[in-house]
Amino acid sequence: MLFKITYTQLKTFFIASLTLITAWLFMGHYARFAVEGGSEGQVVVNISFLAPMNREKAVERLTVTGEVPGREVVYSARWISRNTVQVTIDESEYPRGLQYRIAFRKARALVPPFTVSAQKEVRLSLSPKLLTLEPSTDVPTAGPLEVVFNTPVDPESFYGHVSTTAPGDFSPLGEANGVGSAPDFSRWVLTPRERFKNSCRYSIAIAPGLKGTGGGVSGEGSESLFITAPALTVTDLYPIPDSPSVWLSRSISVTASHPLREAVIEVEGIKGSTLIKENTALFDPDQILLPNSKYKVRISLVSSCGERLHREFSFSTTNLGSQRWVGVKVGNPCSLEVYEGNKPLKSFSGWLSIASDRIPRVTMYETKRGSSREYLPDDPSPMGYLRLNADIMLHPMRPGKDHSHELTGLPPSYGCILLNSDDMDWILQNVPEKCMVIVH
Repeated sequence: MLFKITYTQLKTFFIASLTLITAWLFMGHYARFAVEGGSEGQVVVNISFLAPMNREKAVERLTVTGEVPGREVVYSARWISRNTVQVTIDESEYPRGLQYRIAFRKARALVPPFTVSAQKEVRLSLSPKLLTLEPSTDVPTAGPLEVVFNTPVDPESFYGHVSTTAPGDFSPLGEANGVGSAPDFSRWVLTPRERFKNSCRYSIAIAPGLKGTGGGVSGEGSESLFITAPALTVTDLYPIPDSPSVWLSRSISVTASHPLREAVIEVEGIKGSTLIKENTALFDPDQILLPNSKYKVRISLVSSCGERLHREFSFSTTNLGSQRWVGVKVGNPCSLEVYEGNKPLKSFSGWLSIASDRIPRVTMYETKRGSSREYLPDDPSPMGYLRLNADIMLHPMRPGKDHSHELTGLPPSYGCILLNSDDMDWILQNVPEKCMVIVH
C-alpha cells in the first residue's frame, strides 16, 4: 500500500514537530526565580516551573550553594502548588545578604520522562549596618581592628563613605591577613601605618548612602568609638638588673602591669621553661646557676590585649670562691653534680626514696656524716652517709636489698637520696665536711 504525503501535510508536520521541540526545550530549561523577601535571617525564594513537577523527585535534584567557601548553606523546601516550590535559606549567622546559586539538575516533571534543568543566583538586598568593632576596647596599638557589617559592603562605596581619626588604612578581611583567601567585604580591617597611641580614643564615621554588594543603601550615618590598650610595663623584676650576688637556686620572675597572654624568658647559657600566672611570668631553670657568673636575660611579653614589651638585663651570682658543693636535680633518677666554685668536678645518678614533689627545693647544709658501724658495730660492709639539715640523707643501698633504714643500719629520716656505694664514697672523700647541697 502506498501513502501519498502532500507538501502541505509535510509542512504542517514539520511546524508541529518544531513547535513541540521548542516547547520542550523551553519548558525543560526555564523556571522563574523570585526573591519574596523574608526577614533578616531568612531568604525566601519562590521557584515556578512551566510544567507540573514530581514533588519528591524534583527536590532530590535541588542544590543550594553560597559565595563563602567552606560555609554550609542550610535550607528547606516546600511546595505551594504543583508548579511552585518555596526554598527558605537560613541566614541567621552573619554576614547576611549573601549570593546563593539555586540549581535544579534534571528535576522530574509529572510527565515522564520530561525533566527540568534551571539555575539562578539570588540574594536578599540589605542596607549595610555596622554591627560591632572587634575589639572595641583595649585595641592593640599594632592593630588590627575589625569593622563588622551585617552584609558585604561595596568596596568603592566603602572607601567613599567610611573614615577614621586613627592613623591607619582599611582593607577587606582576606586581603588584610595575606593568606590568599577571597576578600570578605562584610569585615574590614583597620591596620595602623604606625602604632596607635596607648589609651587613646579614636572614631570611625560612616556617612549616609553606604551601599552593599546586593544593592541595599544605608539611609543614616553613624559614628563609633574605640579605645586603644594601655601600655604594658614591668612593675616588679627579680633579680634586680645588675644585681651583684644572686643566689644560685633563685628563679627569674617578672610581673607586668596587665595579665599576660604570652611570655618568654631566656637566660643565656641556661635551659628552662617560662610559666605564666596572671600578670607574672616565671623562668624555671633546668639547671642550677653557677657561682661567680654573669647571666644575660631577655624578656618578651605580650599582654592579654596584645601589647608587647621587650627587655634585656644582666645579673651576677654569688661568689663561692673554691668551695666544693653539691647540686641535686630531683627526679627518678635524679642527678648530682659536685662543683668546686663554678667548675664541675663529678656527676652521679641517684634515686629518691620518696616522691620528688616531697623533696624541698632549698639550700641544705650538712649536719653530720658517718657510717653504719655507728649503729651496726659488726657490719662487714659499712656504708657511709651524709645527713642534711632538712632531715634528708644521702647514702647507698645494700646490694640486692630494698631501701630500708632497718636494713642499712642508719637512723630514720624524712627522705633519702640514694647513690651507688662508690659514688657515695667519692663524695665523702672529696667534699669537705659541713658541705652545702642545693636541691633544685
